[in-house]
Amino acid sequence: MCSSDLTFIFIISIFPGLYGLRINKIKITGNTHTKSALIMSITGFSTNRDYSVERLNRLAKRAKQRLDMSSWFYSSDVTVTPTKRGKDYRNVVIEVKEGFLYRFYGSYAYGVFGKENIWGNGERVMLEMGYNRQLVQVGLPRLGKYFLNFEGGNKNSYYYQLGKDGYLKTNTQKIGAFMEFGYRLGWDTGISLISSVTHLTRNDYSLLTNESMGGVRLEWNGKTGIFSSHSGYFFRTQYEALFPFQAYRISLDFRKYIPFGQTLYLASRLRFFFETPGLPDYERISLNGADGIRDEGAQNTMGAVAAALNVELRWDFFRSVFFTIFDTSFQGLLFFDTGRAYDSWNMVQWKDMDYAAGFGVRLLFNNPVFVPLRIEMGWGKDGNISGYICSEVPF
Repeated sequence: MCSSDLTFIFIISIFPGLYGLRINKIKITGNTHTKSALIMSITGFSTNRDYSVERLNRLAKRAKQRLDMSSWFYSSDVTVTPTKRGKDYRNVVIEVKEGFLYRFYGSYAYGVFGKENIWGNGERVMLEMGYNRQLVQVGLPRLGKYFLNFEGGNKNSYYYQLGKDGYLKTNTQKIGAFMEFGYRLGWDTGISLISSVTHLTRNDYSLLTNESMGGVRLEWNGKTGIFSSHSGYFFRTQYEALFPFQAYRISLDFRKYIPFGQTLYLASRLRFFFETPGLPDYERISLNGADGIRDEGAQNTMGAVAAALNVELRWDFFRSVFFTIFDTSFQGLLFFDTGRAYDSWNMVQWKDMDYAAGFGVRLLFNNPVFVPLRIEMGWGKDGNISGYICSEVPF
């Protein structure tokens, strides 16, 4: 027997359970509708794998976060318990309380109705109806190791054009379809093919262009909340080929969440964009808007190369559950945004950055409505004041 084998045996004898810890039994309770196979896919436990004590406890904590973020349960709990089989085995108990699966929310000009987890495998169908907005959304999160997302119909959109007083918001209509088909490397990680076909018009439905897109997306989702993650991270990188422009776009999006206690935390987001120069305004990268640089008077936020940093100090100052199912929370925030866009690589200097600072309040409707209401106000570097009232999901 070699010395490395002796060392390994010595470590196991001194620190039992550090290596070779196995799950004896996985018990799932409370899922009268949701398939146990779906819960197993979400949690990631296996009786055919070795764990350390630390890794098993960490997986149990992450499994609960995934179940809570699925939006299919009012509550969940995942515990690791001893078993009579021996010191190197553990039981895992997964308890869920199934929630209200119908969804209804909207904005001032449209309403949304649908249902999630329709047949117990996570299926989702949503219908959006309203002024200049008629959409069908379908999600199939578990097709073996694969997943599929589809969106088709008509929705209002917008782009920015540079005017003498800053960027002007121009409304448009998008008629077409988007599809994402991917493979799960884990429940938090996936690689997918994305494509879209769009008939882009002005708001009066006069044609701007017919366009299509094909690309690849890679994503790691380590967030702990749907609307407002208290810890964890998120990363997405994406490549898109744009037709008929014979152009490309590459984007990187990284988010990090750092807690300071139970209700106060720091959320940050760093993004980079690169695309073929010379695209029309309705296709160009823009850093404007409620999730960009919150200053409508900013002068350097559109181009072919861009970077943006958003930092928010968030405080969840009140939470209540109405009628036992309506989970609602109130959030205050201070924010700082900065970034810059250039028309080409040879112009990049990363100086004279645009920036904005401000505050806001958010009303986050969780189960079963799942919609955020945001009221935010920012001050730009030239003293411009910009206000935002929207229901876009914050980063």
